[in-house]
Amino acid sequence: MDILPQLLINALITGSIYALASSGLSLVYGLLRILNFAHGHMLMCGAYAFYYSSVELELSILASSAFTLLVIIALSYCSMKVFVSPFLKYSVLLALVTTLALSIVFESIVSIIFGVNVKSLNFEAISQSIEIDSIYTTQIFFTSLFILSFALFTFIINRVAKKIISLKYSKYLAGIISIFIICFSWLIFINHYSIVSYFDLTEVAETLEIGSVFITKIQIIIIASAIVILSFIAFIIHSTVPGRFIRALSENSYAGQSLGINHNTIYYGVFIVGAIMAAFAGVMVAYETNLQPLMGNSYTIKSFAAMILGGLGNFWGTIAGSYILGLTENLSIGLDWGGYSLPAGYKDAFAFVIILLILIVKPNGLFSKRTRKA
Repeated sequence: MDILPQLLINALITGSIYALASSGLSLVYGLLRILNFAHGHMLMCGAYAFYYSSVELELSILASSAFTLLVIIALSYCSMKVFVSPFLKYSVLLALVTTLALSIVFESIVSIIFGVNVKSLNFEAISQSIEIDSIYTTQIFFTSLFILSFALFTFIINRVAKKIISLKYSKYLAGIISIFIICFSWLIFINHYSIVSYFDLTEVAETLEIGSVFITKIQIIIIASAIVILSFIAFIIHSTVPGRFIRALSENSYAGQSLGINHNTIYYGVFIVGAIMAAFAGVMVAYETNLQPLMGNSYTIKSFAAMILGGLGNFWGTIAGSYILGLTENLSIGLDWGGYSLPAGYKDAFAFVIILLILIVKPNGLFSKRTRKA
């Protein structure tokens, strides 16, 4: 069982990637009630866009990120405009078929442009471009992390403070406590662990040994970014006006529209945000392993498995399902079962097994809530 800590870390890394990919799909299904079969291919397109800009065009990390963001926004908007929105007024099944066709289109175009061979992000090829703006990238990264941490702490503390004092003063108290906690924590962390040099973006492939566990810096970034991004999305959904609009339309689209909510803007916004989250997961996958045109199918299936496991349209259930799926995959192929261990090639089969078992045992998912229909 000495390998168990390493398997748990691997499960956390895998689950973080699945959570980033599947949570966007869950948001789209919860709002539009469509199963987007091209969602995993958005992940693939994001990975290839970043590869093209950083390796072939030799752009910096910031420029490559901006280029990838623009490409994914344009692709997701056009996909919604051409392949989804015109068919939703007739039937969600038509939108399901058109997204399936869209996935084939994406896969074919990427295969024609980049070929079918496996690609990888070469760290040496982009190291010079990273050095140019590594200082600015590090500063922007930690500034963004500070802002997101402040929003998360404020949200949590405000929820607790509202039960103790009046709503009028709970927000001020939450903000003051959040600033104190985050500033104090960052000062200790930076001084004691030299955190800025620790996350030097020029050495993201370096492997670190922590006890009996081996982990690379890019894997640490995957775990941390998943926590921050998913927390930020949850904060938007539960504590902002656009989030209330999203929840209202998800609960009853016609009632929300009757109250004056611009449903088209919300639909397009959620669809684009889901694609961006998938694209970010694709970039992390490209750094962690490699990229190929067929990777979209695999991550579409994994996203569906996580969403079915947690409950269709259940944001938190999908995230929990992602980590359960990652844990199941890694423990199944990593541990010996009566002196016999499963080959690594069977790892992807567990997504299909989980889908079948959950549909048989609990079709609504493990974390679904019972609702009463009039």
